[in-house]
Amino acid sequence: MSSVVKNNEVLISGAMGAIVCRTGSQGREEIDTRVLTFSELERTFTDHRGGRYRPSHCNPSLRIAIIIPYRNREAHLKRLLLNLLPKLKRQLIDFTIYVIEQRENEAFNRGMMRNIGYVEAKKRFRYDCYIFNDADTIIEDDRNLFMCGQDFVHHLVSGVRRYNYSLPYRGLLGGVIAITDKQMMTLNGYSNMFFVWGGEDDNLFDRFIESKIWFDRTEYQDGLVTTLAHKKDKKFVSRFRTLMKTKHSKNFDGVSSLRYEVIFVKYKPLFVWIVVSVNQTLIDEVIIN
Repeated sequence: MSSVVKNNEVLISGAMGAIVCRTGSQGREEIDTRVLTFSELERTFTDHRGGRYRPSHCNPSLRIAIIIPYRNREAHLKRLLLNLLPKLKRQLIDFTIYVIEQRENEAFNRGMMRNIGYVEAKKRFRYDCYIFNDADTIIEDDRNLFMCGQDFVHHLVSGVRRYNYSLPYRGLLGGVIAITDKQMMTLNGYSNMFFVWGGEDDNLFDRFIESKIWFDRTEYQDGLVTTLAHKKDKKFVSRFRTLMKTKHSKNFDGVSSLRYEVIFVKYKPLFVWIVVSVNQTLIDEVIIN
């Protein structure tokens, strides 16, 4: 089974022949800044079950896991769902959302939450594409397709609103990125060492170079995103020390060295909610040894 995007239509090819599913793309939209309750969101999107949406009138060729690293960003998560779900439904894809929350009393490790989300999603289904979407990053255009590339990792951000719809630096890989299972395993995912704000995306860029994997970006006019304002953690000097320490850590630091505990899993209508705990000391010991 395969799919081809042409003239804002998705051509789905299956055993019964070709079925054309019109995406109904609306293009670029202003971000809806309302913060609905989860109950209101569930009443708005009633055709979601256990975090999964699947079109009822056509048979998508791909099944996608969307992984959201999360902690203390409830308003952001609600805004993201309100704006993202209608766009994905118009793309006619089969997707499941995983919200990976790190327990409160630990230094937050976004890269590790992405690795955990990948592993936990893969336990449940072997997805064709894993998309990592930060809770504060919202695509503005439904033509920014949530799909992976086989030859390149696909970065779904071409311009950020807060930077006047430009990118702060050429190697930016944060916000929203789509990676296949094969690519994730080749990269060994993200570093687990960044228990400070930022840095894990820059380390991922180093892993691309080391693994001889490159990335492409959504066309500029379709890949514009809004990032929601929030108070950032301090940029400690240790962030840069960690970047240096993890420069060539791909072979021993990442998905292969994960250590974590699942506190609970809840299948909510709009997302699978997985709360985890990690031990920074144990992670350091595993990587050093």
